[in-house]
Amino acid sequence: MVSLYLVDYQRLNGAKVKKILITGSDGYIARNIAKNFSDYDLTLINRSKLNLLDSKSVKNFFKYRYFDAVIHTATSGGSRLKTDDGNVFYENCLMHQNILDNTSSYAKLISFGSGAELDRRYDVDPTVDYKKSFPVDPYGMSKNFIVKSGLMYPNFYNIRIFNVFNEDELPSRMIKSNIVNYLNKQPIIIHQNKWMDFFYMNDLCEVVRLVIDEYVDEKIINCSYKEKYKLSDIAKIINSLSDYNVEVIVEKDKFGLNYIGDYNLHQDNLSLSGIHLGIENTYKALKDL
Repeated sequence: MVSLYLVDYQRLNGAKVKKILITGSDGYIARNIAKNFSDYDLTLINRSKLNLLDSKSVKNFFKYRYFDAVIHTATSGGSRLKTDDGNVFYENCLMHQNILDNTSSYAKLISFGSGAELDRRYDVDPTVDYKKSFPVDPYGMSKNFIVKSGLMYPNFYNIRIFNVFNEDELPSRMIKSNIVNYLNKQPIIIHQNKWMDFFYMNDLCEVVRLVIDEYVDEKIINCSYKEKYKLSDIAKIINSLSDYNVEVIVEKDKFGLNYIGDYNLHQDNLSLSGIHLGIENTYKALKDL
C-alpha cells in the first residue's frame, strides 16, 4: 500500500480516497500512472506479490478487499523486438479472466488494449471494427479476446494504446530514440514511413483518471489525437526542437501500413497536452538528464 501525504490529508478531512489496484507495477505504464496518482490510495502488485495466472491466489487476494478501480497493466509479449509464442495468448487471457472472475471486488476494471487487437496484418485505422477483426499473432489474439470478453461486463473499460511516450519509455522506441539522436546531432531514423498514433504519457494518465472518477459512456477509448501524423511528420517536430537540423533517414522506400485509431476523446473536462507539447516536454526532460 502506498502511503502519501495527500492521501493522509484527505483522510483527516473526511474526504473519501478512492482505492486503486494497479497490476504489473514494474512496467512502464504502471510506474508512470502510480507516479501521477498520488491522490489515490494505491495498491501496487507485480508477479512477486501475486501470480495473476493462479486463479486461487487471485481469488484469495480479492476475498477481503474492495477497490474503486483495478488498473490492469500486467501483460505478456507485445515487443516488436521479440517473436511471441502461444504462451503469450494463454497468459494474457488467463490473467484477464482471473480478474474478471472477481468482478464483485471492484467497481471498475480498466484494461489496456492495443492497436494489435485490430489485426496488424492490414491497415489499422478508424474504419476497422474490433468485432470483425481476428488477429493471428498471439499478442494481437489475446488483446482481441480480452476486449471482446471484457465488454460483456458492465464495469469493464478498454483503453486502447497505439503508442505511448515520454522520457521514461524504452530507449529503442521511435520518439525517445530520435530525440536522443537529435540531442547528439545524429540522424533521425525512420524504419518505414506510415501513419501512426502516438500519445503522451501525461495524457494517458488523464484518460485513466477520467474513467476512474467519472461516468464514461465510451467503453473503448482510443489513445488518439484528432490530428493524425506520419512518422515523417514526427521527425519534423523533433527536428525543430532547437536551432539546428539533423539528417532524416527513411530506411524503407515503401509506405507502411496505417496504425491509427478513431478519435473519441470528446469529454469537455479532459485537457490534453497533445503531440507537440508532449514531444517538447520529453525533449526538455531528456536534455536535463
